[in-house]
Amino acid sequence: MLLVEEPLIRRRAIYGAASFGAFNALWTPLAFLLSGSPYHYATSTIGLFGLFGVVGAVTASFAGRFADRGGAGTMTAITSALLAASWISIGFARSSLAALIVGVIVVDFASQGLHITNQSQIYRLRPEARSRITATYMSVYFVGGVLGSFGASTAYADGGWVASSIVGGAFGVLAVALWVYGALSGGEERLVSPRSGRVPAGRELQLEG
Repeated sequence: MLLVEEPLIRRRAIYGAASFGAFNALWTPLAFLLSGSPYHYATSTIGLFGLFGVVGAVTASFAGRFADRGGAGTMTAITSALLAASWISIGFARSSLAALIVGVIVVDFASQGLHITNQSQIYRLRPEARSRITATYMSVYFVGGVLGSFGASTAYADGGWVASSIVGGAFGVLAVALWVYGALSGGEERLVSPRSGRVPAGRELQLEG
């Protein structure tokens, strides 16, 4: 089983779950917020907020190029930190539309950028097992998304927007905690060469990032 055999896939799958969990924790209850007090937006207006998400997703494409040039560790740190920090702005959405828009853009950029960085790493690891890698990674990724949707919607029903924002922020904190653990542990993963896709000789235990 790849999750057992490959620490890098396991680690990147958890990053993926955190990114999709945070993404869904925002978009699942957002319609409830915008249709109620204080906004009372129509469905057509609420749909336009997807355009702000597109801005974040499109700008995240540069994350893959940066990771391909050997910057996966740096991009992981940046996107994880933004994934957590974005919820500070999102938490003020009920009183500030500008704060919500900024949060939407940042959380979409961070979640998509982290997802792209994950893919740039895992697909170099074992090219002959690409299908199995995809299935393994995406399974964990979607589990994170389900947990984000369920957790945020439940929290919103019980405690409103602030409660659902705490759930979303928890996914960002998970990503940051995982990165910090990796940085402090000295490296439990293999380093993936950005050019060859192979593990450089003598560096099996160096931290990938």
